Amino acid sequence: MSTRHIPYPSDFDTDHAAAHQEERRRRALTSLEVGDVLAQIDDLISQGFWKSLATREAVLLSAPGAVATTLFAINLNGLIGGVARLPDEPNGHGVVTDSTTWTRVDVPGAASTVVAGLNASNAMSGYACSLGCNTSQGFTTPDGVNFALFSYPGATQTLAFKLSDNGSVVGSFGDSTGTHGFIKEGASFQQIDVPDSDATTVYGISPDGTKLVGIFHDATGVHGFLATEATADTTLPVVTVAANPPELWPPNGQMRPVTVTGSITDTESGVDAGTASYTVLDEYGLIQPTGPVSLQPNGSYRFTVSLQASRRGSDADGRHYTITVSAKDLAGKLGVGTAVVVVPHG
Repeated sequence: MSTRHIPYPSDFDTDHAAAHQEERRRRALTSLEVGDVLAQIDDLISQGFWKSLATREAVLLSAPGAVATTLFAINLNGLIGGVARLPDEPNGHGVVTDSTTWTRVDVPGAASTVVAGLNASNAMSGYACSLGCNTSQGFTTPDGVNFALFSYPGATQTLAFKLSDNGSVVGSFGDSTGTHGFIKEGASFQQIDVPDSDATTVYGISPDGTKLVGIFHDATGVHGFLATEATADTTLPVVTVAANPPELWPPNGQMRPVTVTGSITDTESGVDAGTASYTVLDEYGLIQPTGPVSLQPNGSYRFTVSLQASRRGSDADGRHYTITVSAKDLAGKLGVGTAVVVVPHG
């Protein structure tokens, strides 16, 4: 979505205001591009508009009797929502329209109401302000008559914008620490902050509720973002282990190097490389080294342990060293792999 601001003619002055407004209206209708769906064109025109992507025809819309109309939302049923300001009123009224019939949407007791979101069921979301918008609450309504008001816990300002088809609502809230985004699902709130940002606002949510869009501010400026809902990590890291040599012979009591190789991978949340480690279990309980495992970028590893090539004469199946390599993924799930080195009996 974009807003096209038409530049002033070079000879513009107050005597030409009416002609200028009409010219800008005409130029706005002819110069809008596909993708300019809803916006307020300009402070002087102060009309909303919608545009058919099929016909490329833009239609200016003004709420009856309003001096300013700003449109924020549209759904596939053709319903459009926004806010309109009447003469001599400092604040606005929420409005919905099918581009022919206009209906006011006012939260009882609020100085100003803004309809910011519409879903496939024609349910609405938005926010209601006190005089001057010093305080605000979010709302949802199925019909523009019955309202469910809400505030983010501890917030002085709560602004609700769009809602998904299942009723999840996104927006922003302000508290003593700054501005933060949120998503509200039922009665549950989740705060949303882009990492390393000092302000985040969530403006949009996809119909299925899995994607969010908005803006954030950090040390480099203001940026947009797309956030995708994370799926639950249900699998363990895959750990492979191989020991070379797999047998120690002859059993002469010497310490022998054993090279351990393999990989640790996780296709969902990823491997927490700092948790990778190995242990050696000696069935005699004597030679049992442990230590960290250093992973390469592709998840592979290689390390060497020293094991004693000896076994008891009465040990018919030989001495067994079990080498275990393990690591957690970023969801905290532990993956384990093992290899066995044997000092055979004969």
